[in-house]
Parts: sequence; C-alpha cells; structure tokens
Amino acid sequence: MLEKKKTRAARLLKASESILACPKCHATLTMVEDRQLICQEGHTYNLSNKGTVYFPDKAIKNSYDKVMLTHRMKMIQAGLYAPLISSIQEVLATQEVRVLLDAGCGEGSFLAKLLPEQSEAAYFGCDLSKEGVELATQHQGDVSWLIADITRLPFQDHSISHILNIFSPSHYEEFQRVLHDEGQVIKVVPREDYLKELRALFFEDDVDKQTYQNAPVKAKFYDSLQVISDTAMTYSFSIPQALREDAVYMSPLHWSASETARERALKQLPETLTVSVDILIGKKHRKVNKFS
Repeated sequence: MLEKKKTRAARLLKASESILACPKCHATLTMVEDRQLICQEGHTYNLSNKGTVYFPDKAIKNSYDKVMLTHRMKMIQAGLYAPLISSIQEVLATQEVRVLLDAGCGEGSFLAKLLPEQSEAAYFGCDLSKEGVELATQHQGDVSWLIADITRLPFQDHSISHILNIFSPSHYEEFQRVLHDEGQVIKVVPREDYLKELRALFFEDDVDKQTYQNAPVKAKFYDSLQVISDTAMTYSFSIPQALREDAVYMSPLHWSASETARERALKQLPETLTVSVDILIGKKHRKVNKFS
C-alpha cells in the first residue's frame, strides 16, 4: 500500500529530530503524535495533510505560484536540465552525503531527480513558496518538504553536510551556521546565454535584458566561501512540441515581458533552448556576506 504523504512526512521528521531546530529560538524540535513539531520553548509547527511543515510566522505572498511552477516541473521532467542534474549527481557520488538540503527547492524536481535509489542520508527541500513545496510532495522518495525561509533555517548548527542552491538566492551567514565544518554548498547560476532565445523574444527592444550578468552573484560566492570548483556548462535542449507553452511560462522571465512579447514568444519560439550555467562548489570560509 502506498504510504500517505502525512504518514511519510511524520516518519521522516521523527527520524530527523536531532537535526531539526526551531527557527525562532533554535531549540530542538520534537514530533508529537505524528502531527506537529514542538520545541522546548513551546513554539509549535503543524504537519499538513500534504506532508509539509510551515515555519514562517505569517503567511507570505510569493510570486512563484502553482501555475508557473507546474510549467517548470513539466520542463524538468522532459529533460531540460538533465545534463546539469547528471553533473551534480557525479559530484555527490564522490561525497559522503549525510544530510542534504535543497535551499530554494521550488517544486522539488531537482532534488527528486538527485535522490539515489538507496541511501541512509536525510534529504530536505525548503522554499518560501507554499504552492511550490506542496507540488514537491507529489514526488516519490524520502524527502522532508518544508516551507521555510533560507534566512532562518529550521536546522541545528553544523547539521547539514551539503546544501544545493539551484537558481535561487543564498544567505551565506545562515548556510555557514547549519553546515558541517567540511560541509559544501553547490550553487548553480545562469551564464550570459542562459535561455537566450526566450530573452530575445521577451525583450526585443531592451538589449540589456537579453543577456544575464552573473558576475555580482559569483563574486559574493567567492567572497563568502572557499571555492573548490567553478565549472561552466552549456548545451541545447530540443523543446517537445507539446511543451512549447510550458517553455515560455516556466521561468520568471515572462513576468516583466509585455503581453505582446509573450504572444510573440509563443508563436516564434525556436525548436531549441540554450542552457548555459556555472556550477559553483564551495566550503566554509571565515569571511561571510549575508546575501546573493
């Protein structure tokens, strides 16, 4: 019988009590009656029927809604990032992964595809998008899905061995707090030509928006962590005919495009998209900057 989402989540969270910490006071969290996490100071976080835990103090409106994230999920399932995922899998295969956190997991497709068939490690995905995290619970595999702020992570100090940070903001002070002394951050940032076909169609009259500048993001990574490797990857992806609309609406790019530009993209999108990224791997460094 297929395990219910809430039952699976309670099982995983109970097994991870030594890793979890209240984001308000950093006290240890304990699973009570398979339905809520409670810390020693009395702060309580309920386990939803979907198998998620909501940690922020109040409801937070997030632009990464179910519609956009569903488009993104379809594209990832179709293989848009398959070479990137394979590259990260190769890195993790050489590591002793004990506790892995996908910080800014969105709808969870990257982490779901990176899960090994068998592992004794604990896996967590967190994001501020409630709709994204709820979508993530559709994936199979033993992952704890948390609605949480990367600036106030619900984990004990030095409890995480690996942090994934894929197309997502970072908070290096908090990353360093939760990382093991030899823990690593694997961050993926777009390069200049990332999704250049979409950018050209969305921003036909704005040359500055047709390329992505990642220098400031990379500079903060280099300043905040000891860099182990910095690898560029570029490839083309053939868009399945049935997913052309998904390709147009899968990313935040369309938010700042006009309705005319979006219609142009739907009609004129070429058969391939360019994926061009930098894969950065770093470990703890004494000097810390908070944001990227």
